[in-house]
Amino acid sequence: MGIVLSLILAGCSGEPEHPVRGSMEIDVEGLAEKPVSIYDLFSKVEIVALDGSVPISNSVYTGASNIAFDGDNFYILDMKTLGLCVFDGNGGLICHADKRGRGPGEYTMADQVMYNPILDMVEILDPRGRIYRYSTDSLKFMSVLDYTDECLATHNYFTDGERYILYSFSNEDKFWNLDTGKSEIVSYGYRPPEYLVRLVSPQSPFFEIDGRPAVFRIFDGLVYVFDDVSHRLVPYIGWDFGKYQGRLADIPEYDSAREYHEFILDYSGRKLCPFIDMKGCGEKIFASVIFDFGKTWTLYHDMESGESCLFWKTVEGMLFLPELFHDGIMYKYTDAHNLPDYVSREILDDSSQKAYDKVLSECGSAIIKYYLK
Repeated sequence: MGIVLSLILAGCSGEPEHPVRGSMEIDVEGLAEKPVSIYDLFSKVEIVALDGSVPISNSVYTGASNIAFDGDNFYILDMKTLGLCVFDGNGGLICHADKRGRGPGEYTMADQVMYNPILDMVEILDPRGRIYRYSTDSLKFMSVLDYTDECLATHNYFTDGERYILYSFSNEDKFWNLDTGKSEIVSYGYRPPEYLVRLVSPQSPFFEIDGRPAVFRIFDGLVYVFDDVSHRLVPYIGWDFGKYQGRLADIPEYDSAREYHEFILDYSGRKLCPFIDMKGCGEKIFASVIFDFGKTWTLYHDMESGESCLFWKTVEGMLFLPELFHDGIMYKYTDAHNLPDYVSREILDDSSQKAYDKVLSECGSAIIKYYLK
């Protein structure tokens, strides 16, 4: 495959920004003082206790790269062992596979698990340039999408089953279009300042809004969508936080992540910055942003109603991190240690309370199900 470079360098600091859907005005001070209940966002919360026969190393912070869902079953990629577990909707273990190795269908590195709805297969991303495909029932090796000849390290990707958009943490150009039909990779030309990767680098930058794949800019949350014709990133949704707006000009060029850690603690006392994650479902956006001197706050915005929320914890005492949305439900993996911080037992029905207690007593893990209103 030949690499075709886009000539349009979207995302540079001097680019004109006129988001297609406009800039959303957010009253930071007013929203930050307004109590938020989990029921302002979701109609109910449930707990699915996972079978603990195969221990999983992941925590609540592991993120969306390590969980996939096909509508029936969950696929959990262990961040340490790289093993893959399949659970049914009730948390029962269907199968476990250790695919580490150098033989057919085996990988030595794995950065993401993804369900491909067109192929009805589970995919594992090897960051060196391979996407392995397995059957959903038994994790039997089926095929591999190999683009190692391009020497493009890939750390996350988006697919709707046919097209692939690749994210490279280490490459100067961050996003690439992989056309499996034409056998070519095309850069979207997004080249943010190199030092920003030391400020923060999202593990899973992709999400969907209006049914379209999107990514966000870390210093101000600007949302881009992908133009597959011109191969550029198009500003789609902006944010107006007034005096709390993070700005690229404010961010120094440091050599180490440690220096940025100190910068973030101070800067986030005055600004909503940086954004560390963003996920969406339909017209609803959930963003994780650092605010209030280093705390991870949630910004929620409904594009249809214009409703917004900004909170660190809900009135029920629950922290929140967005993860995987499917058919109006958000699914989040958590370990037993962090479960009490993210779910208050008192809000659960009897069945979920039993599951909650089981996870804690067995030091196991669970899937939290949040039902959108």
